[in-house]
Amino acid sequence: MTAQNSSQSTATLHDLIDQGAQIISESGWQHFSLHQLAQEAGCPDHEIYGKIPSKEAFLSFFSQRITTMTLETVDLDGLDSPRDILFEVMMSRLDQLTPYKGCLQQLEGELWSDPRSLLTFLPKMAEAFEWMLSLAGFSTSGLKGLIKIQAFGVFYGLVVHQWLREDTVDLSRTLKALDQNLDRFMPVFEM
Repeated sequence: MTAQNSSQSTATLHDLIDQGAQIISESGWQHFSLHQLAQEAGCPDHEIYGKIPSKEAFLSFFSQRITTMTLETVDLDGLDSPRDILFEVMMSRLDQLTPYKGCLQQLEGELWSDPRSLLTFLPKMAEAFEWMLSLAGFSTSGLKGLIKIQAFGVFYGLVVHQWLREDTVDLSRTLKALDQNLDRFMPVFEM
């Protein structure tokens, strides 16, 4: 153990999520390890384990952080229609994801080959989808709620997939994908 790693660190969970996202952006998900995160953050391994016990937990905390930041920053004042609210919530979430775009590009390409991580991550994303739907006034209870959450997952995936490939400053392709997919999925959300 190095001297740097033997002292207590003051790294917060948010600091570690940011540091981990940077490592994933540079090295990819498959090469990311919590030991590497500990070394980069100058933390002892036991401290990382106490905060982030697994790579899957890292993904859960990452998703929860983005959802929390979205809920803190989204401005729904003056918006009445559920469609407008979902549009604004998605744009706010994309704003929160922007600093992590490189990380998300790596995850999009690699997470599918890691079933354990994917199966742990998807329920955390479903929690985020439930929150976004509830902000727009949609019930997420029962079988219909489950269908809405699953449909929102497809909707979200289509929009984020386009956003990750966006090469224009005005996000015109992403806005078009968001608008078109809202038209396509609103009947499911409204059922």
